[in-house]
Amino acid sequence: MKLLKPLIGVLALFLIWEAVSFFGLIKPIFLPFPKEIIDSLARLIVTSDFYRHISYSLGRTFISFSIAALIGIPVGLAIGYFVKIKGYFEFTVDFFRTMPSPALIPLALVTLGIGDLSKIAVAAFSVSLIIIINTVYGVQGVKKTRRSVFAILNATKYQEFKKLILPEATPFIFSGLRTALSINLIVIIVTEMMIGTHFGLGYIIQTEQLMYNIPEMYSYIIVTGLIGFLLNKIILVIEKRFLFWVSV
Repeated sequence: MKLLKPLIGVLALFLIWEAVSFFGLIKPIFLPFPKEIIDSLARLIVTSDFYRHISYSLGRTFISFSIAALIGIPVGLAIGYFVKIKGYFEFTVDFFRTMPSPALIPLALVTLGIGDLSKIAVAAFSVSLIIIINTVYGVQGVKKTRRSVFAILNATKYQEFKKLILPEATPFIFSGLRTALSINLIVIIVTEMMIGTHFGLGYIIQTEQLMYNIPEMYSYIIVTGLIGFLLNKIILVIEKRFLFWVSV
């Protein structure tokens, strides 16, 4: 029964979609019947370009996410652990965190050009701030009583960090990584729409829309949503295996 619950929601969505199309509440050219989308998707999945668009978007997502994690986690740990460092960088991190990612695209175009580097840079910069903030919260969330115990035991800074700070902050870090990965995919799709490219889900969605291939456009949108869902599930599995002592 537990496995059937999500299918009930999907079925309800398709029934509503079918009804809206059937009664003409939205013109079929803008909202085709679900069967047309399914037929379109069936035609696309046997083409090489379908998988090429997916691979380009996933490649950009994984590269930018990896860069963001490699930068965001150490920086977040340092800002959260060392009070003086936090004072220097807190405003800067908060300022850029609230800046919409698309606002950085013109800057990336001017400085990095229209290649993959600009897309990856915008995504990595945007999501690294999310990881930094969550990591800082994790470090600062460590209870003072526990830190006092380590002080009483004359533990070194390294021992405190390894045995207390890092384990306590790890659930927050994974929470940040989960959020960052979802947003990372969104930013990559947006940059593919706005920065010149010939492959990628963002590019093909916009191209199909401009050519009024609406069923194909919806097919790629659904595929993008499924990819985002699967990426979130994958990182949840990793989180549960890694944080076996925490209920997530």
